[in-house]
Amino acid sequence: MTEVSTARSIETGSAALALAETHVLSVLAGAEKDSVRAERKARAVELRLAALSEIVGPENADPATPESIEEALASWGAHAEVARRAMVLLDIIAIPPFHPYELRTPRKYRRRAVLRLCELVELDKSHLSEIDAAVAEARSAHGKSTRSVSRIISGSGTYALGSLRISARVPSAIGAAVGLGGVPAYVHGLAELGDGRFPTAGLGFLGLGAGRKSGLDIDLTLRLSTPALERSLIRDQAALALMEALGRGDLAVLIESEMGTRLGDLRAAHDAELLLNDSGANRLAHIRSRLELVGRAHSWMTEHVASPG
Repeated sequence: MTEVSTARSIETGSAALALAETHVLSVLAGAEKDSVRAERKARAVELRLAALSEIVGPENADPATPESIEEALASWGAHAEVARRAMVLLDIIAIPPFHPYELRTPRKYRRRAVLRLCELVELDKSHLSEIDAAVAEARSAHGKSTRSVSRIISGSGTYALGSLRISARVPSAIGAAVGLGGVPAYVHGLAELGDGRFPTAGLGFLGLGAGRKSGLDIDLTLRLSTPALERSLIRDQAALALMEALGRGDLAVLIESEMGTRLGDLRAAHDAELLLNDSGANRLAHIRSRLELVGRAHSWMTEHVASPG
Protein backbone atom coordinates (compact mmCIF):
# COMPACT_ATOMS: atom_id res chain seq x y z
CA MET A 1 0.00 0.00 0.00
CA THR A 2 1.27 3.45 -0.85
CA GLU A 3 2.19 5.40 2.26
CA VAL A 4 1.12 8.93 3.11
CA SER A 5 1.17 10.93 6.29
CA THR A 6 -2.51 11.60 6.97
CA ALA A 7 -1.68 13.20 10.31
CA ARG A 8 0.65 15.77 8.80
CA SER A 9 -1.18 16.41 5.52
CA ILE A 10 -4.42 17.46 7.16
CA GLU A 11 -2.81 20.56 8.66
CA THR A 12 -3.83 22.86 5.78
CA GLY A 13 -7.02 23.41 3.83
CA SER A 14 -5.33 22.51 0.56
CA ALA A 15 -4.15 19.23 2.07
CA ALA A 16 -7.65 18.54 3.39
CA LEU A 17 -8.92 19.03 -0.15
CA ALA A 18 -6.30 16.63 -1.51
CA LEU A 19 -7.34 13.99 1.02
CA ALA A 20 -11.03 14.61 0.35
CA GLU A 21 -10.50 14.17 -3.38
CA THR A 22 -8.58 10.94 -2.79
CA HIS A 23 -11.38 9.66 -0.56
CA VAL A 24 -14.04 10.49 -3.16
CA LEU A 25 -12.02 8.92 -5.99
CA SER A 26 -11.54 5.77 -3.92
CA VAL A 27 -15.29 5.53 -3.31
CA LEU A 28 -16.03 6.09 -7.00
CA ALA A 29 -13.48 3.48 -8.06
CA GLY A 30 -15.04 0.97 -5.69
CA ALA A 31 -18.52 1.67 -7.05
CA GLU A 32 -17.55 1.24 -10.73
CA LYS A 33 -19.41 -1.69 -12.33
CA ASP A 34 -17.39 -1.90 -15.54
CA SER A 35 -14.36 -4.07 -14.76
CA VAL A 36 -12.03 -2.37 -17.25
CA ARG A 37 -12.95 1.14 -16.13
CA ALA A 38 -12.75 0.04 -12.49
CA GLU A 39 -9.13 -0.99 -13.05
CA ARG A 40 -8.37 2.35 -14.66
CA LYS A 41 -9.96 4.24 -11.78
CA ALA A 42 -8.05 2.13 -9.27
CA ARG A 43 -4.81 3.05 -11.04
CA ALA A 44 -5.75 6.74 -10.87
CA VAL A 45 -6.39 6.41 -7.13
CA GLU A 46 -2.99 4.77 -6.64
CA LEU A 47 -1.35 7.63 -8.50
CA ARG A 48 -3.14 10.11 -6.25
CA LEU A 49 -2.01 8.23 -3.14
CA ALA A 50 1.53 8.23 -4.48
CA ALA A 51 1.24 11.97 -5.15
CA LEU A 52 0.18 12.62 -1.57
CA SER A 53 3.11 10.57 -0.32
CA GLU A 54 5.55 12.59 -2.44
CA ILE A 55 4.05 15.86 -1.26
CA VAL A 56 4.19 15.27 2.49
CA GLY A 57 7.49 13.37 2.45
CA PRO A 58 8.37 10.04 4.00
CA GLU A 59 9.50 11.21 7.42
CA ASN A 60 6.01 11.12 8.97
CA ALA A 61 4.45 8.52 6.72
CA ASP A 62 1.70 6.25 8.01
CA PRO A 63 0.02 3.54 5.94
CA ALA A 64 -2.62 5.16 3.74
CA THR A 65 -5.84 3.20 3.83
CA PRO A 66 -9.43 4.30 3.19
CA GLU A 67 -9.92 4.06 6.96
CA SER A 68 -6.94 6.27 7.82
CA ILE A 69 -7.97 8.91 5.30
CA GLU A 70 -11.53 8.89 6.62
CA GLU A 71 -10.20 9.24 10.16
CA ALA A 72 -8.05 12.21 9.19
CA LEU A 73 -10.94 13.91 7.39
CA ALA A 74 -13.28 13.33 10.32
CA SER A 75 -10.73 14.81 12.71
CA TRP A 76 -10.27 17.86 10.47
CA GLY A 77 -14.02 18.30 10.00
CA ALA A 78 -14.59 18.30 13.75
CA HIS A 79 -12.67 21.55 14.25
CA ALA A 80 -12.41 23.34 10.87
CA GLU A 81 -14.75 26.27 10.37
CA VAL A 82 -17.81 25.71 8.20
CA ALA A 83 -16.50 27.98 5.42
CA ARG A 84 -13.39 25.82 5.02
CA ARG A 85 -15.34 22.58 4.98
CA ALA A 86 -17.91 23.94 2.56
CA MET A 87 -15.21 25.16 0.16
CA VAL A 88 -13.61 21.72 0.10
CA LEU A 89 -16.98 20.26 -0.81
CA LEU A 90 -17.55 22.92 -3.49
CA ASP A 91 -14.23 22.06 -5.12
CA ILE A 92 -15.10 18.36 -5.06
CA ILE A 93 -18.41 19.10 -6.80
CA ALA A 94 -17.06 21.66 -9.28
CA ILE A 95 -13.98 19.77 -10.49
CA PRO A 96 -14.29 16.82 -12.89
CA PRO A 97 -13.51 13.60 -11.00
CA PHE A 98 -10.26 11.80 -11.84
CA HIS A 99 -8.84 14.93 -13.50
CA PRO A 100 -6.66 15.06 -15.58
CA TYR A 101 -7.88 11.67 -16.80
CA GLU A 102 -11.18 11.20 -18.59
CA LEU A 103 -13.18 8.46 -16.92
CA ARG A 104 -16.95 8.44 -17.10
CA THR A 105 -18.64 8.48 -13.70
CA PRO A 106 -22.44 8.29 -13.29
CA ARG A 107 -23.91 11.30 -11.52
CA LYS A 108 -25.64 9.16 -8.90
CA TYR A 109 -22.33 7.63 -7.80
CA ARG A 110 -20.72 11.04 -7.54
CA ARG A 111 -23.62 12.18 -5.39
CA ARG A 112 -23.31 9.24 -3.05
CA ALA A 113 -19.60 9.88 -2.64
CA VAL A 114 -20.26 13.56 -1.90
CA LEU A 115 -22.90 12.67 0.69
CA ARG A 116 -20.45 10.34 2.41
CA LEU A 117 -17.87 13.14 2.46
CA CYS A 118 -20.49 15.46 3.99
CA GLU A 119 -20.93 13.01 6.83
CA LEU A 120 -17.19 12.73 7.40
CA VAL A 121 -16.59 16.48 7.68
CA GLU A 122 -19.85 17.15 9.54
CA LEU A 123 -21.75 19.08 6.89
CA ASP A 124 -25.48 18.47 6.60
CA LYS A 125 -27.80 18.48 3.58
CA SER A 126 -28.61 22.16 4.05
CA HIS A 127 -24.95 22.99 3.49
CA LEU A 128 -24.92 20.77 0.41
CA SER A 129 -28.02 22.55 -0.91
CA GLU A 130 -26.27 25.92 -0.45
CA ILE A 131 -23.24 24.65 -2.35
CA ASP A 132 -25.40 23.29 -5.18
CA ALA A 133 -27.22 26.61 -5.40
CA ALA A 134 -23.96 28.57 -5.47
CA VAL A 135 -22.54 26.44 -8.30
CA ALA A 136 -25.79 26.70 -10.28
CA GLU A 137 -25.91 30.47 -9.83
CA ALA A 138 -22.31 30.92 -10.93
CA ARG A 139 -22.78 28.62 -13.90
CA SER A 140 -25.88 30.48 -15.09
CA ALA A 141 -24.01 33.78 -14.83
CA HIS A 142 -21.87 32.68 -17.77
CA GLY A 143 -24.90 32.33 -20.01
CA LYS A 144 -26.49 29.45 -21.85
CA SER A 145 -23.47 28.98 -24.08
CA THR A 146 -21.23 28.01 -21.17
CA ARG A 147 -20.91 24.29 -20.67
CA SER A 148 -21.47 22.61 -17.33
CA VAL A 149 -18.46 22.73 -15.04
CA SER A 150 -18.41 18.96 -14.81
CA ARG A 151 -18.75 18.51 -18.58
CA ILE A 152 -15.78 20.60 -19.70
CA ILE A 153 -13.33 17.83 -20.50
CA SER A 154 -10.30 17.47 -18.30
CA GLY A 155 -7.90 17.52 -21.23
CA SER A 156 -8.44 21.22 -21.83
CA GLY A 157 -5.67 22.69 -19.73
CA THR A 158 -2.48 24.37 -20.78
CA TYR A 159 -0.54 21.21 -21.60
CA ALA A 160 -1.14 18.55 -24.28
CA LEU A 161 -0.85 15.47 -22.09
CA GLY A 162 -1.14 12.68 -24.65
CA SER A 163 -0.54 9.37 -22.89
CA LEU A 164 1.54 10.86 -20.07
CA ARG A 165 0.86 9.31 -16.66
CA ILE A 166 0.62 12.18 -14.21
CA SER A 167 2.61 11.51 -11.06
CA ALA A 168 3.00 14.13 -8.36
CA ARG A 169 6.27 15.15 -9.97
CA VAL A 170 4.49 16.75 -12.94
CA PRO A 171 2.09 19.17 -11.17
CA SER A 172 4.55 19.67 -8.30
CA ALA A 173 7.31 20.60 -10.73
CA ILE A 174 5.00 23.06 -12.45
CA GLY A 175 4.24 24.66 -9.08
CA ALA A 176 7.89 24.64 -8.05
CA ALA A 177 8.79 26.49 -11.25
CA VAL A 178 6.84 29.49 -9.96
CA GLY A 179 8.31 29.34 -6.47
CA LEU A 180 5.77 27.20 -4.61
CA GLY A 181 6.33 24.06 -2.58
CA GLY A 182 4.46 21.15 -1.01
CA VAL A 183 0.70 20.99 -1.36
CA PRO A 184 0.40 24.55 -2.81
CA ALA A 185 2.82 23.59 -5.60
CA TYR A 186 0.84 20.44 -6.36
CA VAL A 187 -2.51 22.27 -6.37
CA HIS A 188 -1.08 25.01 -8.60
CA GLY A 189 0.22 22.34 -11.00
CA LEU A 190 -3.21 20.73 -11.23
CA ALA A 191 -4.68 24.14 -12.03
CA GLU A 192 -2.12 24.55 -14.80
CA LEU A 193 -3.29 21.21 -16.15
CA GLY A 194 -6.80 22.62 -16.36
CA ASP A 195 -8.77 21.33 -13.37
CA GLY A 196 -10.45 24.71 -12.83
CA ARG A 197 -9.09 25.38 -9.38
CA PHE A 198 -7.31 28.73 -9.48
CA PRO A 199 -5.01 28.31 -6.49
CA THR A 200 -3.79 31.87 -5.98
CA ALA A 201 -7.09 33.75 -6.23
CA GLY A 202 -9.77 34.28 -3.66
CA LEU A 203 -9.30 31.52 -1.12
CA GLY A 204 -5.84 31.81 0.39
CA PHE A 205 -7.43 33.30 3.51
CA LEU A 206 -9.27 29.98 4.00
CA GLY A 207 -6.08 27.99 3.73
CA LEU A 208 -7.35 26.60 0.43
CA GLY A 209 -5.12 28.54 -1.92
CA ALA A 210 -1.43 28.77 -2.51
CA GLY A 211 -1.28 32.37 -1.36
CA ARG A 212 -0.82 35.26 -3.79
CA LYS A 213 2.57 35.48 -5.47
CA SER A 214 3.49 38.44 -7.63
CA GLY A 215 2.67 37.86 -11.29
CA LEU A 216 1.32 34.33 -10.75
CA ASP A 217 -2.37 35.10 -11.25
CA ILE A 218 -1.87 37.01 -14.50
CA ASP A 219 0.54 34.39 -15.87
CA LEU A 220 -1.85 31.51 -15.24
CA THR A 221 -4.84 33.50 -16.51
CA LEU A 222 -3.08 34.07 -19.83
CA ARG A 223 -1.90 30.49 -20.25
CA LEU A 224 -5.03 28.57 -19.30
CA SER A 225 -7.20 27.33 -22.14
CA THR A 226 -10.57 29.06 -22.47
CA PRO A 227 -12.58 26.11 -21.02
CA ALA A 228 -10.18 25.81 -18.08
CA LEU A 229 -10.32 29.55 -17.41
CA GLU A 230 -14.12 29.49 -17.56
CA ARG A 231 -14.13 26.63 -15.07
CA SER A 232 -11.87 28.57 -12.69
CA LEU A 233 -14.05 31.67 -12.91
CA ILE A 234 -17.22 29.69 -12.28
CA ARG A 235 -15.57 28.12 -9.27
CA ASP A 236 -14.55 31.51 -7.84
CA GLN A 237 -18.00 32.99 -8.48
CA ALA A 238 -19.58 29.99 -6.78
CA ALA A 239 -17.21 30.50 -3.84
CA LEU A 240 -18.37 34.10 -3.48
CA ALA A 241 -22.04 33.11 -3.58
CA LEU A 242 -21.41 30.34 -1.07
CA MET A 243 -19.61 32.62 1.38
CA GLU A 244 -22.57 35.00 1.29
CA ALA A 245 -24.99 32.12 1.85
CA LEU A 246 -22.94 31.08 4.88
CA GLY A 247 -23.06 34.61 6.29
CA ARG A 248 -19.41 35.32 5.49
CA GLY A 249 -19.84 38.51 3.52
CA ASP A 250 -16.35 39.56 4.61
CA LEU A 251 -14.87 36.65 2.67
CA ALA A 252 -17.11 37.37 -0.31
CA VAL A 253 -15.69 40.90 -0.43
CA LEU A 254 -12.14 39.53 -0.39
CA ILE A 255 -12.90 37.19 -3.30
CA GLU A 256 -14.35 40.10 -5.29
CA SER A 257 -11.33 42.25 -4.44
CA GLU A 258 -8.84 39.65 -5.67
CA MET A 259 -10.79 39.20 -8.90
CA GLY A 260 -10.60 42.98 -9.34
CA THR A 261 -6.83 42.80 -8.85
CA ARG A 262 -6.59 40.10 -11.49
CA LEU A 263 -8.60 42.24 -13.89
CA GLY A 264 -6.35 45.22 -13.23
CA ASP A 265 -3.27 43.07 -13.86
CA LEU A 266 -4.73 41.96 -17.17
CA ARG A 267 -5.39 45.53 -18.23
CA ALA A 268 -1.82 46.48 -17.35
CA ALA A 269 -0.53 43.53 -19.38
CA HIS A 270 -2.64 44.63 -22.34
CA ASP A 271 -1.36 48.20 -22.14
CA ALA A 272 2.25 46.95 -21.96
CA GLU A 273 1.78 44.72 -25.00
CA LEU A 274 0.11 47.56 -26.90
CA LEU A 275 3.41 49.45 -26.79
CA LEU A 276 5.17 46.53 -28.49
CA ASN A 277 2.64 45.14 -30.98
CA ASP A 278 0.36 46.21 -33.79
CA SER A 279 -3.17 46.83 -32.56
CA GLY A 280 -4.45 43.73 -34.39
CA ALA A 281 -1.76 41.38 -33.04
CA ASN A 282 -2.79 37.91 -31.92
CA ARG A 283 -1.09 38.50 -28.58
CA LEU A 284 -3.38 41.44 -27.91
CA ALA A 285 -6.44 39.55 -29.10
CA HIS A 286 -5.64 36.76 -26.65
CA ILE A 287 -5.35 39.17 -23.73
CA ARG A 288 -8.60 40.88 -24.76
CA SER A 289 -10.41 37.54 -24.74
CA ARG A 290 -9.21 37.04 -21.16
CA LEU A 291 -10.21 40.57 -20.25
CA GLU A 292 -13.73 39.83 -21.45
CA LEU A 293 -14.06 36.64 -19.38
CA VAL A 294 -12.47 38.00 -16.20
CA GLY A 295 -14.26 41.33 -16.59
CA ARG A 296 -17.62 39.60 -16.86
CA ALA A 297 -16.90 37.55 -13.74
CA HIS A 298 -15.76 40.62 -11.81
CA SER A 299 -18.83 42.63 -12.82
CA TRP A 300 -21.05 39.82 -11.60
CA MET A 301 -19.14 39.66 -8.32
CA THR A 302 -19.31 43.43 -7.82
CA GLU A 303 -23.07 43.43 -8.34
CA HIS A 304 -23.46 40.42 -6.07
CA VAL A 305 -21.49 41.98 -3.23
CA ALA A 306 -23.39 45.27 -3.62
CA SER A 307 -26.77 43.53 -3.41
CA PRO A 308 -26.34 40.03 -1.92
CA GLY A 309 -29.17 37.61 -2.45
